[in-house]
Amino acid sequence: MRLQHALTEQLETHAEIGIRRRYLALDDCEFRRAYLQADRRTSMQWVSAWPSEDEPVGGQLFPIGFCLSLGLPLGPLRHLEWVPADSPQRYVPCSSGVRRDRDRPRVCDPFGHQLALATQLGDHWRIIHDTMIHLMHTWLRRCGVPMHEEPRQLFADLLPQPQPQPQPDDDEDEGREETHTRHGMVPDTLTYGMPPRRAEGRRRRRAAGRPSAGRRIFDTKMLHGGGDQRYGRRGLQARSRGAVQARADEVGSDYERAARLLDERFHEVRARDVQEGRAEPGPVLRRLREFDECDGLVWGAYAEASAAVHELLSHAATTGAEQRWRRMGARSPTEARGLLVGAMRREWGFTAWLCQAQLVTWRIDTVGVATLPPRAPRRPAPAGPAAEQQHIDAAALAQLVLDGLAPTVLGGHGPRAA
Repeated sequence: MRLQHALTEQLETHAEIGIRRRYLALDDCEFRRAYLQADRRTSMQWVSAWPSEDEPVGGQLFPIGFCLSLGLPLGPLRHLEWVPADSPQRYVPCSSGVRRDRDRPRVCDPFGHQLALATQLGDHWRIIHDTMIHLMHTWLRRCGVPMHEEPRQLFADLLPQPQPQPQPDDDEDEGREETHTRHGMVPDTLTYGMPPRRAEGRRRRRAAGRPSAGRRIFDTKMLHGGGDQRYGRRGLQARSRGAVQARADEVGSDYERAARLLDERFHEVRARDVQEGRAEPGPVLRRLREFDECDGLVWGAYAEASAAVHELLSHAATTGAEQRWRRMGARSPTEARGLLVGAMRREWGFTAWLCQAQLVTWRIDTVGVATLPPRAPRRPAPAGPAAEQQHIDAAALAQLVLDGLAPTVLGGHGPRAA
């Protein structure tokens, strides 16, 4: 039996090496990118996951998710291959104000990348982001990992709080004071007793001098669409999970930068002087460095996950197996850990794949809804029932999209409550 297993493993390894060579020989295309960026531990969990009532996959979800995972053109967007690129039928409504080419409309591609990257009504990005956070937190609680969800008071005591403002407008609420707490930075997850991640390169220099207290903070990020600039960055195209890992490595620097800016704003410690070593860190930055360096829990467009996700999954499975292996009916903690790792990878990977497919499905019908005219001064849209009865042409609809005032037009393309 061992000899057969060894021979089978060698044959599969030889076949995998040959397939990888053929993919690397291809030019940079979506098919090649989807294969190289895939995470073999999570990206293909949808293949072996059994459908259930809690995880339905129907309608357009399965074919869209299938094409997204393999880098194939989406069936509902196949007709775009014969439509000119400058045709209004290919324009995707996008209200993002940070694009350099905002005067030009976002043009949809057959793979749905620009559709997933567009900023649209419906809060789709936050929905799938919160879905992944809720799933990971649920499993951490099941496994008994000591943690806090969104710890809002980590830096609040170091920042001056705004004075309460009275609200005398309503007679019933007369004398009531409205207060807003200034939290500074709010990570998604804080864990206790988790060993620090082994630092490499620049991370090793940043982590030098930090006390290893076993307290780690994590921030969850999502990459939408394979058209994200990180997927096309040179040096990351041929690395498995290269895009999500590059985004995860930026999270620690982002938190350090935010802490320096808070010190400069509220404690008169110049961020540039601290960064160049001419001044001592401020109180917010010192508080941040009491924790192990912040890691990014990043999920990508192909259901791939960063190293911190796999590390957190492994820690949760080990903790849960040590505490619950008898109640699980396992013969040893090692056997229970294997069961937990398999179940967590299956559910996390399948949910990430489903979220990316759902994001594109919600937005399919918005292709060609509005054309984006050249940027013009914003004008207030008519309010009340008259606005709903008013005929809206393409230019007026585009302006409403830019102003964020078109919920009645585009609201039907978002998720619906069960």
